[in-house]
This record gives sequence, structure tokens and C-alpha cells, in this order.
Amino acid sequence: MAGGVNRHISGLTRIKNLELLNQKISHNKNWHGRVKTPRKWFWLPKNNKLLHITGKNIGNKKELATMLPGTYAIIADAINFDEEIKISHKKRNKIIMQLCNDLELIIDPHSNNFIFKYDEKKNNFYIVIIDTEHFPTIVGLKDKKKFRDHYSWYLYLTKKCFHATFLFTKKQRLALQTAPHYYALK
Repeated sequence: MAGGVNRHISGLTRIKNLELLNQKISHNKNWHGRVKTPRKWFWLPKNNKLLHITGKNIGNKKELATMLPGTYAIIADAINFDEEIKISHKKRNKIIMQLCNDLELIIDPHSNNFIFKYDEKKNNFYIVIIDTEHFPTIVGLKDKKKFRDHYSWYLYLTKKCFHATFLFTKKQRLALQTAPHYYALK
């Protein structure tokens, strides 16, 4: 569905996307102070071997090459799930989709990626975002999207996957290799 990204590579997007996420939250009047994220950092073993990846004939390049850590871990702050407040499934999903739309879908709207907690000082809830992988990379989003609800999101992903798997022509696939896209993680 994502056009070639795998779990090893997508994990490398977590920290860069966390930085982007925190920047977007700090500039959004609806979510600033109401959304929190755990700190995250990379751990690399001593004498870590590198993966050398070479791609040929990608876009207009004869050859592209990169090196990535062969082994890495992402360390994050612990989050206490015991303090989660109960919100109806419908209301919770509506809030999550609004948050994800406001943050331009750079995070996965799946409800398990969010913890709702109560802030006694503000007498209101706040949200802790757990998963910070770059969602557009995971699912291959190229153009800016907004979704009304989780149903429309799932339907879109299903159609996108079916189209990419069974209906893309070779010419369309080649065109995607050079087309700039809105969600490129820089």
C-alpha cells in the first residue's frame, strides 16, 4: 500500500515526525496545551552494521543509494494507561479524527494510538499521542486529505489499496516516482 516502505524504514520516521507533530501542535490554538507527546530518541548498538541500499532506475535517476542503521531501537517515555478516562467510542473517534485532520494526517488516526487523560487544573481532558510514525509514509498518501470520520478513512484506504494492487499501470507507477507530494517528510 505504501509503495515499498517497510517496518524497519518506517520506524526511522518516528522522531522526525514527532518534531513536526510538536511544531504543528504548538501552532494550533485548538490543540496547544491539550495534546502531549512522549519524548523519544534513538538507541544504536556499538559497532552497528549499516544496511547499504541501492535502487536502480527510480524516477529519473539511474541509481540511488543510502545507508541506514541495521539495528536500532526507539526509546520513549513510559505512559501510564491506568489514568485513562472513559469517553464514549463515538465521541472519542470524532475528537481523534478532528485532531488528525487539524494536524494534516501526519499521524495514524487509529484510536489505540491515543490516550485520553483528565487535567484537574483545567477541568478538562488532554490527549497523549503514542504512535508518531509518519502516517503518510505508512499508507502512501501523496495529496492532502481530510476525513469526515473513521468509516470514510477506512473506505479510502481500502479503495487506495485495491487500486494500487490491481489497477495501477506501469506508467502510473513510474510517474509517482518523480511526482512531488504534499506529505514528503523533510
